[in-house]
Amino acid sequence: MLELSIQYGEEAKVDYNLIDRLAGLYTDVVDTKLLTIEEYAKSTSESINVLKNKLDVAKLLVEFLEYINAPRQFYIARDIKIGSPIEELGKLIKKCKNETEINDLKICAFNNILMQPNGDLTRFIRNIKDIISTTHKSDFLKDQKEIALKNRKK
Repeated sequence: MLELSIQYGEEAKVDYNLIDRLAGLYTDVVDTKLLTIEEYAKSTSESINVLKNKLDVAKLLVEFLEYINAPRQFYIARDIKIGSPIEELGKLIKKCKNETEINDLKICAFNNILMQPNGDLTRFIRNIKDIISTTHKSDFLKDQKEIALKNRKK
């Protein structure tokens, strides 16, 4: 708790990589259960709601690493700079209506993150929202799942 307070709770905060923050939060609260979300909030001077949102993003990050068969290898996520795209995916998931839609969206986003399309990956994930808010959502997600299956076989 002292380390968290020094790292994140002081006025002159050190600018930590988003992936490192998410990995630390996930490890301390979920993996090792070293701290509760309330204790973590107190140590970092962040609100519980903000930390709950970050924890949801951290869980998505863990899911992505499992999806690419690299569980808990957070350095990979840091190297390919997927912190912001994963945050955007978290926002998109909140707009889903059911678990099937959530799972399909995750497969779509994870596969596209893995393929690293040209340009700004965060904007790319954000633009998926424009597609899934149309009548083309089902076709798009179906096509994306087929592409993901082909990629996973390679």
